[in-house]
Amino acid sequence: MSIAYIIKVGAYEDLIKKIKNKENFTFEGIYNFVEDIKVGDKIFIYFGGDKVPWAKGLAGYGVVSKDPYDKKYDGKNYRIDIQPQVILDEPISPKESRLHAEYGELFYDNAPFVGAKHPANQALQSITDASTIEAIEKLINVTNNETKAPAGLADKAIEKAFNEICEFCENYPNIRGGLPSSDPRALKAIHNLEVIATWLRSKYSKFKGIDLKIKISKGSGAFPTVPWIVLLPPGQELTKGVYVGLCFGNEGAGAVLGCAESSTYPQGLKTIKRTDRGSIPEINVDGRSAGTKYNNVYANPIEIRKGEFDSIKFIKHTEDSLKMALEFISNIRTNIPEIPFKIDTDFAVPANLYYPDELVFRFKSLLLTKPFLILTGLSGSGKSKIAEAFASWICRNPDQQILMVPVGSDWTNRDPLLGYFDSINMKYRKDDYGVINLLLNAEQDPSQPYFLILDEMNLSHVERYFADFLSVMESSKKTIKLYDGILEENEAINGDDEVPSIIDLPRNLFIIGTVNIDETTYMFSPKVLDRAGVIEFRIDRSYMESFLELSLKPDIERISGHGSSMAADFVRIASDISPQYSEKSDLDTELLKFFDQLKSVGGEFGYRAAYEINRFAGIMASFVDDDFDHKHIIDAAIIQKLLPKLHGSRNQLVPVLEKLATLCLKDEKIESVKAKLKMEQLPGNDPDVKYPLSFEKIHRMHSRAIKDGFTSFAEA
Repeated sequence: MSIAYIIKVGAYEDLIKKIKNKENFTFEGIYNFVEDIKVGDKIFIYFGGDKVPWAKGLAGYGVVSKDPYDKKYDGKNYRIDIQPQVILDEPISPKESRLHAEYGELFYDNAPFVGAKHPANQALQSITDASTIEAIEKLINVTNNETKAPAGLADKAIEKAFNEICEFCENYPNIRGGLPSSDPRALKAIHNLEVIATWLRSKYSKFKGIDLKIKISKGSGAFPTVPWIVLLPPGQELTKGVYVGLCFGNEGAGAVLGCAESSTYPQGLKTIKRTDRGSIPEINVDGRSAGTKYNNVYANPIEIRKGEFDSIKFIKHTEDSLKMALEFISNIRTNIPEIPFKIDTDFAVPANLYYPDELVFRFKSLLLTKPFLILTGLSGSGKSKIAEAFASWICRNPDQQILMVPVGSDWTNRDPLLGYFDSINMKYRKDDYGVINLLLNAEQDPSQPYFLILDEMNLSHVERYFADFLSVMESSKKTIKLYDGILEENEAINGDDEVPSIIDLPRNLFIIGTVNIDETTYMFSPKVLDRAGVIEFRIDRSYMESFLELSLKPDIERISGHGSSMAADFVRIASDISPQYSEKSDLDTELLKFFDQLKSVGGEFGYRAAYEINRFAGIMASFVDDDFDHKHIIDAAIIQKLLPKLHGSRNQLVPVLEKLATLCLKDEKIESVKAKLKMEQLPGNDPDVKYPLSFEKIHRMHSRAIKDGFTSFAEA
């Protein structure tokens, strides 16, 4: 079995200095793997810690140079010696590794520290997946080669790779079905494509503040006769989009570079018909199949001949082509007609996601009521997917407007989300995930929604890392102070743009947190719950039957941007401060009944909750039809805003739960409710129940209080 190890090095200046100088060093304070680790084992090195005066991330690798010694020197731990081999000038940040286009999923699942797992109090971890070990080493080596190679040498390497791809095309064998992608000749071509793509990524992963994806052709079975590299702006796909493409001629003469559109689904780009000259162009980039005809997809093609690669000319035309592509995409998006937001427009089913209609209606209405939503409930019930799917559906540019952040179990302050000021280098270090950039982009684009999705939000204390957001949510001055504005020029580490000393929390930013409940997570305080709308996810039998029958994999890309014409109206409604509810007097009467009962256990609601319930009712009533009547709206308001703060012992809560349950029945009699609360399984569509969602939740909380002696709204 393949095995390597990874260490997390904290804030020890002398140790960091040794590592960067590639000096043999001692690593101590470790207690695991003492019988397994040995001389020669590969050790990946990760710089971490809450506040470090250097960039966090994957720093390089070395080997164990001395077996474990001084065992239990402090009663528990031992030491090993490590000889660094490859150490990067700047570590590969957590964002770069976790979101890496090729290896990100491997890292997320299998690589401690580099991926999503940050084991507490364990600075040494093992990696047993061979593919992950290979991917980490390759990423370090590729990064090291990019930063170490002189400019002239890098240009020669690119020219060599370019010419070798041309030679491959010239000698492409005439094999029925094509050359297998696993053939050594194809693998060498893929390597050369990756050399050029890596060079392009070093220059254009971000262009004018916009993230680009750079992909190469690999072939699913046979390697293509026309190899290509594309630079994809956000929201663009190879089969449906506008991008910059480099296609190699099928006879080895060279390649064509320029702004291009998909040949499968043309987007209306004004292209040059290179075959209109009456003959095939000298560099022919039409493949053998009907779906690989690339001669006529370019708007500004230039031909780059074998043996004539000029990096300066290549870079200039690439940048001109990127500007053309981005301008074309911008014009398309600007011309999208705006239409009113409709709450019943389905985004879930087309993405192979299945939720009750009332839950989807509540999800949309709560986002419009308050742009901070917490999704709790059964693990694996679709909490993250509904957030990702809706955001992708309504955003014109999902890659720029949506940011999903996996919350770490070691977050103790705001640094992971907002970055921090590096007083040693006098620079502001942005967060690794891109939250600062998302806030700045949202502020510059106020008519469009932006989404920050915090996955497993309660893995750390929310009140600690999210305090700045919670504070400004209810403030009339929605600004967060990042640092004292003492610098005339302040350059961010992770980006070329300046970081302002004060940043706004834009009104078009929607924050969605997903929550699981187990022994590794933390409960929310009333302060957090009071500022959020809460939706609980449960799965009933009918939806499980549908899933088992269809067994379709979620496909969020399928709905990307399909609701973007409603985006501006969605933001407008969310900003409207006074939606009116026609049944306000009845709603207020019901709220006061619940207020009196909740007050007996200190769970009463305040002015903010009362206002937001009325706002939610007004928004929901303006969208839904008669099937979702006044009682449904009150029921939704109770379970979303009034019940989530309830938690306590059996003696404390059982009496009040019984009284709250009576308010959910039509006759509001305590005798009726006690009999129903004793049932193990509630009947469906009970005619005696006025508020079924709330009653069913109270029934579960009551049962847990009787059985366990304690209960809360949140449950696993």
